[in-house]
Amino acid sequence: MINRRELVEEELLRESIRKAIKIVKNRSLQEEEAIRTIVRVLLKESARVSYEYTSLMMLGDMFIEVIGGAKEGADTAFRKGYTALTSSKEAREEYVQHILNFAGADFNLLKAGSSPREFPSGFEETGYEEEMPEEEEEEEDIMVSIDDLNASGNDIVEPISDFDEEEAVIGEDAPEETSEEKESQDRSTLRAARRAYKTIGLALHREWLNSPVKDVIDKELEIEGKVYPPNTITEGDLFQIYFDINLRLWADKIEQEMPSAENFAAVEDEADMEDEVAMEEF
Repeated sequence: MINRRELVEEELLRESIRKAIKIVKNRSLQEEEAIRTIVRVLLKESARVSYEYTSLMMLGDMFIEVIGGAKEGADTAFRKGYTALTSSKEAREEYVQHILNFAGADFNLLKAGSSPREFPSGFEETGYEEEMPEEEEEEEDIMVSIDDLNASGNDIVEPISDFDEEEAVIGEDAPEETSEEKESQDRSTLRAARRAYKTIGLALHREWLNSPVKDVIDKELEIEGKVYPPNTITEGDLFQIYFDINLRLWADKIEQEMPSAENFAAVEDEADMEDEVAMEEF
């Protein structure tokens, strides 16, 4: 028969064994995580690419700084603006196109030897210059004959109109007008693009000026199916071509990382199920 002392000693022994196993497991997990960290660093270092042309090296540095980020998921100017536009993919595509348009205008100036544009005060709201007011359309004169006056009751105050009251469309059949929500979204998208380009543009100007953009490429290149014969493009052309390509590629990459509508729905369904279970248990 086992006495009380032996039972206590057995329980203490089992508890000590459990603690020892836990310590060994924790050490193993820590060692495994340390190994994983080292491997990730080595993979990142081994994945670093050296490009054949200096302009592409400069462009790569620029993308690391303000587009992609030195670390995965880094909150760069481009990523921050892109992921903030959660309303629709169309808005995010417009955001990218706005930035490409800004850059395209700057590339034209830089290639012509002009100084890059400076960002004026209030750039996010007004852009590079104040928007020109819309020109008022001239009203067309209506020639009214005596016969027309006779037909309209001879009222010379109100002009003759071709509007037919019976053809007036109201309610659900009326054509939809541009919604205030759509206009507001467009303004938000443009502001986000301008805000991001204040950072992107400065980096673009700097790396362009540090690149041998006038050097001519002396061999044939094929980029996205288009062939460039020798001595027809410069390193500056490469800089611009790959800026456009890689901005779209990064937009696609970030888009894939964003939660989809299906994922949002799944999370909401799961939360609803948990609430129902909690209510039943209560």
